[in-house]
Amino acid sequence: TLFPYTTLFRSANENAALYQLNDEFGDALGDPEKLALVNKEFHQTIYDAARNRYLYRTLAELHDTLMLLNSTTFTVPGRAEKAIGEHHRMVEAIERRDADAAEQCAREHIRNSQDARFAMRSRPS
Repeated sequence: TLFPYTTLFRSANENAALYQLNDEFGDALGDPEKLALVNKEFHQTIYDAARNRYLYRTLAELHDTLMLLNSTTFTVPGRAEKAIGEHHRMVEAIERRDADAAEQCAREHIRNSQDARFAMRSRPS
């Protein structure tokens, strides 16, 4: 997985950047497009910290595929607020170099994002 590499290779500057990006994410509440941009940068910073080009390529392809959905889960009420906490817990685990906890946080984050995506599909147009 990504997190053993991220927790091993990340720098203090990258950790500070992740906290800053999560703060920017919070500042963007109410603007789903801005939230999506900051979210992309947040996740990109995690990918870069892993310093693993193979994982990077795989995640880049996944991201490109998700972009085809042409919408953001941050339009689902409460999703952005929940993501702030998820991001924060993930960064704390990375900072502690706890790969297992970081992965657990990421899995929760992905599940919650998926639930929001399903909620979007069930909403009336």
